[in-house]
Amino acid sequence: VQRALLTVRIDFKTQAKASLIAAVISGMAGIILAYTGFGVWALVCQQLVNLAINTGLLWIFSKWKPMRTYSWKSFRELFSFGSKLLASGLLDTTYNNIYPIVIGKVFSAGDLGHYTRAQQFSVFPSSNITGILQRVTYPVLCSIQNDIDRLRGVYRKFLKLSAYVVFPLM
Repeated sequence: VQRALLTVRIDFKTQAKASLIAAVISGMAGIILAYTGFGVWALVCQQLVNLAINTGLLWIFSKWKPMRTYSWKSFRELFSFGSKLLASGLLDTTYNNIYPIVIGKVFSAGDLGHYTRAQQFSVFPSSNITGILQRVTYPVLCSIQNDIDRLRGVYRKFLKLSAYVVFPLM
């Protein structure tokens, strides 16, 4: 929630500070654990430390704190929207994971590895560029969400820009 609020406020500097501090501290922790013999668990601990510090710093830097009251009205509003996103996400995850399951059953592990790497390489440019554009466009679209006509126009411009950049790469 804190990250989303900072993104809406277009406060990427605070997010970058939290991420940088967390990366440095967790990197040092991972290196120390690796040198003391923790093996691959050093990487696991490094990731957990990174997430914990990043989350803690976002809580400290953000002014928003959760209230102790519960609103059924808010729950119903958010659930009616979020349940559709959940269903869409589950359907997308199922669709994207059917092919590797079938390929893994029919072909060898090496063939599945080749397929998986090729698939990752094919979506890498578009997913990264689209992700970057989404991080930038989200706060802009949030700021004009109540002006539907303007929102449509700006969203179309962002889609055209995304297509202009991604299509030649693909």
